[in-house]
Amino acid sequence: MTPLARCLSLLLAGLALAGCRESEAPLVAHSSTSQHHEYRNDLAVCGLNTHPIVPITSTVRYTEATVMAGFRSDYFPGAQPFPCNRLMAYRSQGVMMFRGTVPAGAALNTVNALLEISSFAPTVPIRVIEARPLSTGSTGSYSGTTRESCRFRVSSYPRTPYVPGPTNYGGPWITTTELADTGTHRFWVPMREPQMVNVTEEFRRSVTGGSDVVMRLVIEPDDIAFASAASNNCYGQFTVRLRIFAPDE
Repeated sequence: MTPLARCLSLLLAGLALAGCRESEAPLVAHSSTSQHHEYRNDLAVCGLNTHPIVPITSTVRYTEATVMAGFRSDYFPGAQPFPCNRLMAYRSQGVMMFRGTVPAGAALNTVNALLEISSFAPTVPIRVIEARPLSTGSTGSYSGTTRESCRFRVSSYPRTPYVPGPTNYGGPWITTTELADTGTHRFWVPMREPQMVNVTEEFRRSVTGGSDVVMRLVIEPDDIAFASAASNNCYGQFTVRLRIFAPDE
């Protein structure tokens, strides 16, 4: 096994490092975007929606130290004989920008990077019901059970004019790209231990010139119950850091 592969395998296993030196790229800017969906029965008698639209980012304040992400859905069942069922679904993605450098003396192809998600603090108690979606065209198996957990994923986003920060908090949803390593990018909250997400390839591609790094990552909800015909809550604050590893000189 090469030193590079050994470092990465030890890191993902949560074991002590041998022959690797560690540095960190600071989180220099972050914000959360917001997106809203409305689903309803396809009945002509239902008319216009009269329920207020309140994005998650309107109810959760921006904080410097943590990144907010998650989803909420508000289900309004209608009355018989022509039930105008409506589902208002909201989701937010936590957009992060890290700045750092390639470790001194290390060739870029020998450097590993991990996004460590060390904690998640829910804004409200997590409650998710896997009910069948309402008029969404979704397929799949929905158990109907209620759980106190939900799933997220880490993605990346390309260099765009969008710059995260408090002034863009609550802005439009941004398009993301799946990570090169799809074996570690999905995780559940609550977490029993810190989540380590392999972002090595994204780190290497984020070198802007010389040894400077501008890393763009996103935490976003990835749960089958997002569009369930039920009132669900799973959103809160993540604590993160970007850890960089290179073989000892």
